[in-house]
Amino acid sequence: MAQFSIRAILLICVYSAICCLVYLVPSLWVGWMVVIATAIWMSIAMVAAFQSRDRFKLGFAVTGSVWLIIWFGFAVETSRPIAVFDIREFISKIMTGGKSVPEIDPTLPTTTYARLHDLYTSVDIAGVGSKRHIPLWFNSIRLFVCLSALVVGCLGGIIFQLCGQRRESV
Repeated sequence: MAQFSIRAILLICVYSAICCLVYLVPSLWVGWMVVIATAIWMSIAMVAAFQSRDRFKLGFAVTGSVWLIIWFGFAVETSRPIAVFDIREFISKIMTGGKSVPEIDPTLPTTTYARLHDLYTSVDIAGVGSKRHIPLWFNSIRLFVCLSALVVGCLGGIIFQLCGQRRESV
């Protein structure tokens, strides 16, 4: 049975803290910190898998990385008319608990302070008065994709482990 070391538990706590920042700090950089932390986690698992020849680690790293590549490369960045339904809106509702919280009171005067560039659009990011405000919508999508990559990675690791055990018994 696998055991967690103190270092592994500490890394999980640090990763969880980075993920929680998405809900505390309204900044797009926090969303990218979660993506970078997840990519680092996957790369550490990949190196550990090749060093130890552990099937679970290999399955975790491969399926989790593929999940990240597919979601960030295709599913999340696909323009809305191409998708059958708006997957990003669906993910955002899951991550906000089904509540649609208005980002800015539309009656207040806003100040544009940045420009957000996406693969298919480029929009102004505005805040009320001089206070900066970045929509949490993008961060919630990034957080969902990263956390689901860890879950899918665990499932992939279990499948790799079971397939390896079945192959050895035959």
